[in-house]
Amino acid sequence: MANYVFGVDVGGTTVKLGLFDIDGNLQDKWEIPTRTENGGVNILPDVAASVQARMEEKGITKDDVAGVGIGAPGPVDGRGIIHKAVNLGWSEMNLKKELSELLGGMQVEGGNDANVAALGEMWKGGGQGHKDLVAVTLGTGVGGGIIINGKVVTGCNGSGGEIGHIHVEDNETEVCGCGNLGCLEEYASATGITRLANRKLKACDKDSVLRQGEVSAKTVFDAVKAGDELAIEVAKQFGEYLGKGLGVRRAGDLTQGLLVAQDALELGLIHVFHIRASCFVVSPVYEGKTKMFPRPFRWGNVSHISPPAPCPPSGRTRGAECIAHSPASGPRTPSGRGGPCGGRSRCSPPAGCTPGAGAPPSAGPCCRR
Repeated sequence: MANYVFGVDVGGTTVKLGLFDIDGNLQDKWEIPTRTENGGVNILPDVAASVQARMEEKGITKDDVAGVGIGAPGPVDGRGIIHKAVNLGWSEMNLKKELSELLGGMQVEGGNDANVAALGEMWKGGGQGHKDLVAVTLGTGVGGGIIINGKVVTGCNGSGGEIGHIHVEDNETEVCGCGNLGCLEEYASATGITRLANRKLKACDKDSVLRQGEVSAKTVFDAVKAGDELAIEVAKQFGEYLGKGLGVRRAGDLTQGLLVAQDALELGLIHVFHIRASCFVVSPVYEGKTKMFPRPFRWGNVSHISPPAPCPPSGRTRGAECIAHSPASGPRTPSGRGGPCGGRSRCSPPAGCTPGAGAPPSAGPCCRR
């Protein structure tokens, strides 16, 4: 009887692997380098060798393994074919078939890394009990997974959740790995943060600890924590771009407590989906990568969103947190949008209500278009 499964997350820098029992309980985890040279030809053989070595170490036979699940950073269709992984050098590769052959015929299922992360959150993580959620992964690249009614939205070729290649900058001259210009991934990924920092260092003479050694996403945010002004400016840029790409109102926790980037996120967030980002919570998956998934919705969900009760002129709050709300319903009017706010472009927040900060429970609401 099969008692185990393996999970594989192929990233642009490292491959994370995990051994689980069939109920989804983690038994062991480890990682190996991602060798992307020569079109990434060594990645799957390295994965197979690592899995087999762990099986031998723990005395696990092929009959003990129900299967291997693999997530990769690129569009993967229902057949397990990844059409292009720009961070790995892969193109038109059948993940399921090739890894299964390398593992001696073991069952393999493959998918986009953010899609399978979303499934994992729905099964055992922050999305338990919910069938509609969005997952955002921030690592070497930027990925997204969308689940509606318990099913992953893959699109016709597996690209349904690829938010990393949303266009967010018209003035970019450096080409993204996908071949386009100004993609979210160029600014909101670990490599994107490094790019922003290097550009900032080149453009000014401001003192910064970043001039003293290696520049990476980690060193940038370590410098932010230390109060480095240049690093703080980079964090603000990162937050503004990420906010534009996500199109939600509040996602400050994406920065794991870095308030300056939280403020930048809030300034950069726009009402694309007209939902309250208080529905979202973000926490670290492991160093260098972040996951984002919905809290239980107070109203509606990502496939059907109903606005709250009519919004009075002075605004609204929920609990002790000021929340901006833009109604998704109602016809557009000359003065703005219709719906509960009656087309107002902005309402002044009540006394004691500072966006992004605590507000007294008695404070009125805060409408914004």
